[in-house]
Amino acid sequence: MKKENFAFLLLMGGDGKRFGGKKQFLPYGNVPLYLHNLIFASKLDIFDSYILCVQEIDKDKVEKEVEPLSLSSVHFALAGKTRAESAYHALLAANEATYVFIHDAARPLHEKRVLFDLKGKVQEIGGVVPTLPCSDSLLLEEKENKSIVTYLPRERVKLVQTPQAFRRDILLEAEEEAGMTRNSYKDEGALYLSYAHKLGEVEGSPLHHKITRKEDLHGLD
Repeated sequence: MKKENFAFLLLMGGDGKRFGGKKQFLPYGNVPLYLHNLIFASKLDIFDSYILCVQEIDKDKVEKEVEPLSLSSVHFALAGKTRAESAYHALLAANEATYVFIHDAARPLHEKRVLFDLKGKVQEIGGVVPTLPCSDSLLLEEKENKSIVTYLPRERVKLVQTPQAFRRDILLEAEEEAGMTRNSYKDEGALYLSYAHKLGEVEGSPLHHKITRKEDLHGLD
């Protein structure tokens, strides 16, 4: 029986225009933010390979920074013009994986429990995302004139995080069927759900917040 392989796909091709720079390379706990995530993932004894999706201009720099980690299997994919295209390129590069974890480099990882929960759940259902309950009130706004349409039931709304885990073959089928319309999906979980009509969830972590402002880069103690 063929061994099931897990790949960690790290999307790190953003320009950071709204942030004012490529936040994936800014210091976080004395290392670049993307490298913090890679080090964290490599210590869990989950992943057989690592796929780093980068811009061509950053590839040499990243290769040099990753080399001291002596990871068993590292491959590179070129970032696309959109996040969805980058995820697709990384998925193609993970051609030996049974399951893939797709993670945004701008979201620092801290809790091992989330990734182990994802591993167990993805083997059961094929696609799973980490979620958190929403503590704030939510409303639906009419886009053109900014008028409030209605409040949304907070108890039925969840916040979605990464990494998200999938059976690679099913997600790849969904990606290829979607083609260029993949850019219309918010993330891989949304695309997987539209194709497979089922998506599992595990409890996420409030520590896995996405870096959106410079003050979020507090580093690690």
